Amino acid sequence: MLTQKYSNGIITLNAKMFPPVTQETIDREIRNFEPMKKAVEKLYEYEQKDIPMKIIIDEEYGLSHCPKCGDRKHILFGDKLCVECGQALDWSSVK
Repeated sequence: MLTQKYSNGIITLNAKMFPPVTQETIDREIRNFEPMKKAVEKLYEYEQKDIPMKIIIDEEYGLSHCPKCGDRKHILFGDKLCVECGQALDWSSVK
């Protein structure tokens, strides 16, 4: 209830001063933020791809695998990025 006093006794809010907010208004505002949320998630995903991950080597066949998507057909020794997903690759553990 907006008309109650808080524990410090200083602030009193009057409900008549604030316009009523309907669920429809709240839902509309949430929908307006969905594109921004998706953009932030995409930026985070791209940021994570810039952090080099150690390459996975299959000891049995001697093939390299991307640690993110598992691609093994297009990974060549020394590649900086995976051709399939764009993940930065770290070859420091390979001798």
